[in-house]
Amino acid sequence: MQNHHIHWKTEISDLRDRARAVVEAPSEITRMSARAAARCLSGVVGLVARQWSVDVMQRACADLVRCDAAWQTQFGTLPRENGRIPPAIEMIAVVARGILPLTGAESMRAALAFWASEDDPAAWQTVTAGLAA
Repeated sequence: MQNHHIHWKTEISDLRDRARAVVEAPSEITRMSARAAARCLSGVVGLVARQWSVDVMQRACADLVRCDAAWQTQFGTLPRENGRIPPAIEMIAVVARGILPLTGAESMRAALAFWASEDDPAAWQTVTAGLAA
């Protein structure tokens, strides 16, 4: 399990590229911004981090970002481990799915990528407080 954890987080440039929309100022707001989506997810990601760990929360967010089938089905298909949907993914996905119509897929993927790739609690606080980076 530890090697599996290291593997998903060893190369996260794809997550950091998607997460960039959370820390950059939006150019034009037509839907909820990636930053607002990340703020909306802060409660559930915090709950998952407290219930299991930050690593479990970040892995769940990364798996959701990288699961193309989830995005093609509006979370009708979710990532599985050993044939089952992990509870952390389930918890995050249900909240993400609820606000997906307001954010759109790109902003939601960016928000999840932010939580998957950002390790600095100060950056988390900046986003959850709604302050400019």
